[in-house]
Amino acid sequence: MIMDALLQDPALPGAPHILLVSIPPPGHLFPFTSFAYQLAAAGAQVTCFTTGYVFEHLQHRGDNKYRDESSSGSCSKSSRVRFEGLFDYEEIHEIGMDDVMGWLQAFSNEKMEAVLERRFLELQPRPVCIVADMFLGWVQDVANKMHVPRHTLFTMNAKELAFLIRIPQLFESGELPGLNADGVMKSDISMPGMAPLPVEGVWGVFKDETVGHHQQVKEAFRRLSESKSIILNTFEELEAETLEALRTDYVAANIKVPELLPILLSSIPRLQRPNATIGNDQVSEVEKWLDTQAPASVIYISFGSLATLTKQQTGALALALEATNYPFIWVYRPPGISQVSRQSKVSISANHETSYEYFPPRFQDRVGGRAMLINGWAPQPQILTHHAIGAFLTHCGWNSTLESVCAGVPMLCWPFFADQNMNARFVTDTIQAGLRMKWGRSDDTVDQDEIQKVLTQMMDGEEGKAARSSALKFRLLAQADVADGGASNSNLHKILQECTSASLCNGSYGC
Repeated sequence: MIMDALLQDPALPGAPHILLVSIPPPGHLFPFTSFAYQLAAAGAQVTCFTTGYVFEHLQHRGDNKYRDESSSGSCSKSSRVRFEGLFDYEEIHEIGMDDVMGWLQAFSNEKMEAVLERRFLELQPRPVCIVADMFLGWVQDVANKMHVPRHTLFTMNAKELAFLIRIPQLFESGELPGLNADGVMKSDISMPGMAPLPVEGVWGVFKDETVGHHQQVKEAFRRLSESKSIILNTFEELEAETLEALRTDYVAANIKVPELLPILLSSIPRLQRPNATIGNDQVSEVEKWLDTQAPASVIYISFGSLATLTKQQTGALALALEATNYPFIWVYRPPGISQVSRQSKVSISANHETSYEYFPPRFQDRVGGRAMLINGWAPQPQILTHHAIGAFLTHCGWNSTLESVCAGVPMLCWPFFADQNMNARFVTDTIQAGLRMKWGRSDDTVDQDEIQKVLTQMMDGEEGKAARSSALKFRLLAQADVADGGASNSNLHKILQECTSASLCNGSYGC
């Protein structure tokens, strides 16, 4: 009874203060944002630090994207959540955002530890646990010094976890880097209790030990097993076989796996109505346009915050869309301009005509009213949940993949890097909720006719009907998972119960 009261009223003494530590890339920051608001809605006080610079427009997007998922009582959950950088912008403005490790954190592990330790001690009340990003293994040392548990928030799919938690073992056995004389991997990676990980799923950083950040990334994943638990952004029914293998076959193979707590962090299943708005003028504009379109007729196109098409790819996709005559929304950025680059602070903030110079001549005039081009940020959850959306052409980042699944929208998969190839394979082969673009070329050029063929298969073919049916099935499973009594709610409550117990002991975990 005492714990239930604390979780409902954060003003009561003993309400838990939870510290989150994220890295800045959107694919990581947004799940942390969602998790922060879920914790706050359940009664916790939350502070979220980021290890590098978060561009102002990106922070605003993440804050708005999750702030109004589902208010809890009369107390605004946003008042219980605080976002801060570990460093001031002036301290890190010289760091190049194109540098991989510069993205993950601003400085060395040692300096990051010292700063986090100091900031931790300044927080009042003292946090009773730390939830850190999967790349931040060094946070374990701070947690040990502060005598609090560290949980890891894993922002990719469960199969990636099954691979990454084995990184030390794979290097010891010689399966990694596992290259032949030509520098090509010899074979797929064995996975206890599940199908092998194909070569395409192995990150480049693990194939080349001379890469500057190789050792740091490898060390981060070595420390996954030290976590008290691993919180996965997924739901049980979506990845049941992989989760079961991690809990049983991996243990049998003497691979240490912390407690796994799947908590679905997508905002879509929690939207209060199908086309809920978030007080943004752009949302209203997009929804007004969608309201004029037939059900399941619109192709939504977005490649996330980092990936961009080349000029050739842009032209081929544009001509294919024009030829098919389907209505579409395209969230577009010029080649090489990510949504989180310094250039984007200017070029993405307004619809400059020069942003569309890579389209075929007079393309916008020809597609006319059946197209909406968005230069910059788009209200993706609101778009995907609109009845007019028939398919999502996506880069297959895990957040976008989950949002599409939760909305019941089939996917056209166009992966670029990192975990996106494996996410695409998961969508097309495992849950069969999408079709994949197949180029078969090494120079990244694409064929207009091939794009047009896959678009038509999705929108009018039997393949598309089957993918849509599968996506709708998982949408219902996702809604059940986040409902009262669902696994996500149960796992969230489990974490909060532990934190509240520690808070009642004045921050001394395990008393």
